Amino acid sequence: FNDKTENQEIYEELIRDDLKKILEGKWLTLMTYGTSGSGKTFTIFGDSYGNEKGLVYFACQQLFKLFRERDITYNMNCCLLEIYNEQISNLLPNNKEKVEVLENENKDMILQHAKKVEVKSAKQLISLIEEGAKSRHIAENFSNKRSSRSHMIVLLELEFLYRKKMHVSKVAFLDLAGSE
Repeated sequence: FNDKTENQEIYEELIRDDLKKILEGKWLTLMTYGTSGSGKTFTIFGDSYGNEKGLVYFACQQLFKLFRERDITYNMNCCLLEIYNEQISNLLPNNKEKVEVLENENKDMILQHAKKVEVKSAKQLISLIEEGAKSRHIAENFSNKRSSRSHMIVLLELEFLYRKKMHVSKVAFLDLAGSE
């Protein structure tokens, strides 16, 4: 890809087909990585004016469309987290409690104190992500005036019945701070 490539083209090429695999119970992670000013946040979330949609927007639209077209009953919870100065915090409104990473007896990772919100539509999910992103740590740096200084994680936990089988899937979107 180059700097003229539209986000929708990137989505179609890299994510669209893989997102369908969640119907098989697969997990999906999308991560942007690079130096400050390289377009990571723009690619994953789009611009703040709504003129250019990001990869998360297209994925949210497709996810709910998959469930709707197949008449799938689902439960979806969203967790928005920020990692800044080696501390994990909630980005969901009205909850700035620190999050701890623990391990249970099965060696599964537990995010203690991570606030989860049930979501029922792509519009609600996108609005929640946009609201959470406003609370991120930002600062001016050499490449732009509003540079993300933290990592942002959007974690979707899904439970759904598909083809007479219960599935549990997770979809994670990670926008990493500059790598320099």
